[in-house]
Amino acid sequence: MKRLNRISEWLLHFASSQKNIDRVAMWFGGGVSVLAATFTVAVIVMLLRRRAMSANDMGVDGFPKCLCE
Repeated sequence: MKRLNRISEWLLHFASSQKNIDRVAMWFGGGVSVLAATFTVAVIVMLLRRRAMSANDMGVDGFPKCLCE
């Protein structure tokens, strides 16, 4: 039980400074933004590859047909 009190005291001490809270919020927000951007790029690439590799869109030479036809 003594260990819980030390952690509680440290958390209360850490949270007593607005500067510390702002720093954690910036790190968390930045991390979430990077993960969201990475996920978005991965989904877009996956969709583009699926569209390009679709059997209906392949021309005679194996390259995707022009979409303007």
